[in-house]
Amino acid sequence: MDIQLFSRQHRLHLMFTDHYVRFIVTGKNNLILKFGQKCLPKGVLRGGLIEDAPTLRTLLEQFLYENKIRRMPTYLCLSDGHTIVRKVLVPEEVPTEEIKGYLYMSVGESLHLPFEDPLIEAVEWKAGQDHREVLMISSRESVVQQYVNLLKKIKLKPVVMDLSILSLYRLYYHLDLASRDEHLLVVQIQLAYIQLSIFYEHKPLYVHQIHFTDQFELEFQSSRYTYENWAMKEDSQVKTGQIQQIEREIDRIRNFYQFNLTNGQYEINKLLIAGEHPYISQYVEQLKEHSTIKVQPLTDSLFQTKKNINIPPVFSECIGLTLK
Repeated sequence: MDIQLFSRQHRLHLMFTDHYVRFIVTGKNNLILKFGQKCLPKGVLRGGLIEDAPTLRTLLEQFLYENKIRRMPTYLCLSDGHTIVRKVLVPEEVPTEEIKGYLYMSVGESLHLPFEDPLIEAVEWKAGQDHREVLMISSRESVVQQYVNLLKKIKLKPVVMDLSILSLYRLYYHLDLASRDEHLLVVQIQLAYIQLSIFYEHKPLYVHQIHFTDQFELEFQSSRYTYENWAMKEDSQVKTGQIQQIEREIDRIRNFYQFNLTNGQYEINKLLIAGEHPYISQYVEQLKEHSTIKVQPLTDSLFQTKKNINIPPVFSECIGLTLK
């Protein structure tokens, strides 16, 4: 018997990382009805790219079937490893509605990107005497299309694509933690990499992803069939190496922002920490101890389902996606 637990009025919110796929189902008034997490075998996703589409499709079909999910409007949160955020100058005479087209025409000439198939979004930033400063967000179309094709094959209906940095900041803003004049460095600590992004005036200015030099061995765990987890084998040397790398990258990005991006005019004055790393709470405490600026963690369970079940903080980006 094919039982469908959720109606087509509900929405599915999916997030992929190299190690996990997570989902949240929302209903009327955006109430969270259910959530789940599944571990992905090594090599299925790598750097946000789908390397083994048949295996991913099989795992995802089984995961959704177990949770009675099908044919839902789907909101998708993608990895930001193939995303560029950059300020670009646009001539004043270019109409607002033609800015995106102007940027597409500039690719390969005055505008150089590390990929040949960009999807571009543009947000006006500041106006000058003979030009406008525009914030350009560009992702690889081929990467986005991989996920769109996958979702369509398993009878889902992709309607919205979002970046993890935007989903996370949306949650941060929703919690009334954001200030327009703060210079915020967002640090997402994942199992295998850290991602650092800068926000000012509620807009992203920069994003950078780097893999950990030292890696933990992973062990599969399952608390219940809707929630799987990767645990890490205790290794004090790896732990020390990772926190030192995190601190180095934070210092490097802070210096880059102050002396390169803003020419000494501004500096980072707040850190936001989130992510899926099992030792993230320990890393946060060390960052608080060593940092000269405020550290704001999103490492506690702040939301519940309709049935009052606590939602783990690793779903922060997914929850931010539900607010879109």
